[in-house]
Amino acid sequence: MSTSAESDKEEKDKMLVEAARCGELNQVKELLADDGDHPCLSNALVSGQETFPDRTLAADGRSRGFIPRARAAIGKSSWTRPLIAAAVSGHSHVAWELLRSRADVNARDSDGLTALSAAFCSPDCDIHMWFLLHHAADQKRKEPCQSSDPGSEIRKDDERTCHMLPNTQADIWEDQQCTKPDQSPETHADLPEEEKRTLHMLSNAHADFREEEFLRTFLGGNMNARVMADIRADERRTLRMLVTLLRGEGQIFTEMVGGLLKEVEPGCYRSERLRERMRTVLCDYAWDRQEVQSFLLRGRPAFRKSIFKDDRAKKPEDVDGFNLSWHNMPYAPEVQVSLRSLPIAAPLACKPSVLAALAETANEETLQTDAVEAITAAAWLQLRVATGVDNFLNCVALGCLCLVTWACRKGDLDAQPALWVLAMIQFKEGVELISQLGFFCWSCLPCTRKNAQSNGHVDRVNGEDMKLLGDEDISFVQPAPSLETLVDLFFLVAGSFAIYRQMDICSVGELEPIFLPGFCSMYWLRLMYSLRGERWLGPYLLPILSAVRDTGAFFFVTSLCVASATHAYVIMNPRGEDEYPIYSSFLHTVRLAIFGDFDLFEYQGQDTTFQLVDGEWAPKDPSPKAVGEDPVSPYRPYIYLQLCFFGTGIGITVLLMNLLIAILSQNYEMQQDRAQGLFVQARARMLLEVQRRPWMMVARWLGRKLLAPDDNQPPPPYLHLAKLARIALSPLKIVMEPFVPGAYYQKNVFDRFIQRALWSPVAKYKFLALGMPVASVVLLAGSVMGLLAFTVIVLVLTAVGFRLTGIRHTLNLSLFGLFGDRFADECEIFALVRTDPALQ
Repeated sequence: MSTSAESDKEEKDKMLVEAARCGELNQVKELLADDGDHPCLSNALVSGQETFPDRTLAADGRSRGFIPRARAAIGKSSWTRPLIAAAVSGHSHVAWELLRSRADVNARDSDGLTALSAAFCSPDCDIHMWFLLHHAADQKRKEPCQSSDPGSEIRKDDERTCHMLPNTQADIWEDQQCTKPDQSPETHADLPEEEKRTLHMLSNAHADFREEEFLRTFLGGNMNARVMADIRADERRTLRMLVTLLRGEGQIFTEMVGGLLKEVEPGCYRSERLRERMRTVLCDYAWDRQEVQSFLLRGRPAFRKSIFKDDRAKKPEDVDGFNLSWHNMPYAPEVQVSLRSLPIAAPLACKPSVLAALAETANEETLQTDAVEAITAAAWLQLRVATGVDNFLNCVALGCLCLVTWACRKGDLDAQPALWVLAMIQFKEGVELISQLGFFCWSCLPCTRKNAQSNGHVDRVNGEDMKLLGDEDISFVQPAPSLETLVDLFFLVAGSFAIYRQMDICSVGELEPIFLPGFCSMYWLRLMYSLRGERWLGPYLLPILSAVRDTGAFFFVTSLCVASATHAYVIMNPRGEDEYPIYSSFLHTVRLAIFGDFDLFEYQGQDTTFQLVDGEWAPKDPSPKAVGEDPVSPYRPYIYLQLCFFGTGIGITVLLMNLLIAILSQNYEMQQDRAQGLFVQARARMLLEVQRRPWMMVARWLGRKLLAPDDNQPPPPYLHLAKLARIALSPLKIVMEPFVPGAYYQKNVFDRFIQRALWSPVAKYKFLALGMPVASVVLLAGSVMGLLAFTVIVLVLTAVGFRLTGIRHTLNLSLFGLFGDRFADECEIFALVRTDPALQ
């Protein structure tokens, strides 16, 4: 490289660092776009600049010491990097762009600080930056072929690094001598056991001794092995922080949770077809942007001009993974939205500890944030097939109950098969309920928590210390029994008796009269309640149920008033020798008090008689003297009944019933304001129960054992046997991919599915290929039936106005776990939020 070219490169590197430090996103994007080698520029090492230009600004006011003095002040060279400068300044949008340009989150500056440890020292590192850097570090850790040599990262830097600062322990001890002249390198052997463990953990965590000394001085020497380990990212750290934020109470936690969701490009909006206020999308942003650019550069097939009337030049937002035109099934109006990112891996939203935190948190304001809605929606999308199966089985069970009723009434059908289907569904529900109770009891035992750390971990956000929850709060989380559990238990018992007794009398064409009526009515309500997690019903159903629940105290007061009126009516006994005097008194009181349906003479225990007047029968009102049998005062029973009548009518029918309407209206308005929080918590509880079902646990275990995302095709001859299964599954390609090649850039959806579901298991366990010839027959039959079902669904839904692309997208994410052409474990969480102020 010539001297001028090298000078230009150094100048561009300095400009990038300054732009990153000042948060100039547009300038950063321009510099990265002008440079062909994005990774080289985004990891540029700029000498002569400090990560913290003003060291005192990065100090923690409560700590006993300040950040070490600048290296230039002691005659040593210094350098920093664009990502570290953005992390220290708290500009998460710039850090996002640099990471998408393959900036190395583990690269270090002259003090040995990575972007994570530098952000730890900065008061400007907000919660979004914290999650962004930790997510990048987690992704970096999962990459294969990472070196275990602690100095390998420094050797990967430019060769200039070796001339700027010798990375030796002697250099660190030289720095220490400036402030602690009584120490020497030989005193290392005399360090306390806690400090030795610190050095050992640093060595195992690929740490740099410069970083250790920097952080130790920053914390005023108050650095032990526990704190040092907490500074660095680990696989459970992001989960621990997220659960802490979701469970935290107070405005500070609400603001931090709300700050998780930020615009990808501030001030930039796009037009999308969106009916609701917000839509959550799972996408691999870096991969998606790369594919979009490749598609736009490659151009579209020429024959598309004859198929599509609109032949305008495509923009990135027309073909990227956030284009809702490919997602929507029904029509939606085109509105202005902003694209926002939540920098956590999509599978993290499905963790039981996260779902439990959402279901159990008492912070109502946190539940109202867009970030919480995005997390819950991301979990719902990934577990869509499980919730869909539940709704489908409920519909099947109701269909079977209707068939049993029809068969026993008409006698022209056999109801036994429908009863056996009901029995199997009930058995499934019973196993799930028993396993839920069993796992919860097991989680309460002391032996399951003995290995969990009860003490919280420590971290820093916005320059403030934050204590995180311990391991016992994020491990082996189980849904606690509730009123719903008791109702489910009663439902299962009643259903089991109803099905068993109906099987015995079904042959004679009779219906079981005791348990079956209640079981059928409960199943209709169960179907309604199982749909509470659906966006089109949940926000409207849950406020109704909550309003009725909150009116329980009023119902109790009303019940006591009805009981008092009933007791008085029983004592007066105007009906005489009634066969059921208590129930008869209760029925007359309820008719008057609750329903306003009464006959005064019937209430007095008198029957209206008729007499013939002018050839016509006319009613004759009974005499008040005929009420009761009191010879001393014949009007006394009548007067008492009239007082009871007016007291019940005015006190309950008029006052309490009108108050009931007012209270229900007020409670419904209050619960409607909480609809978002109720909906989020209901979804979280449902998904937590789904995650802890035994077959879901078995499915996840098999997925970890069989599915390896990085495996390619198996070697011959296993590949040839596996290709039989691929041929058998080929009808699914019509289901998963568009009919028109090149209609949009994601054309390898079927190949991605085959790689994960077929090549990966066979490459990992080659003996599975031996069973492929037999399995291919079953797979072929299943794929052909799936294609036929898809055809029927498309014909029916398109006839009522649904779009084919939306149907295909929904089936891909629900049945095959594909979001575009990526799986959930490869995606991050994004949200498209409407910019209309009236919806905020």
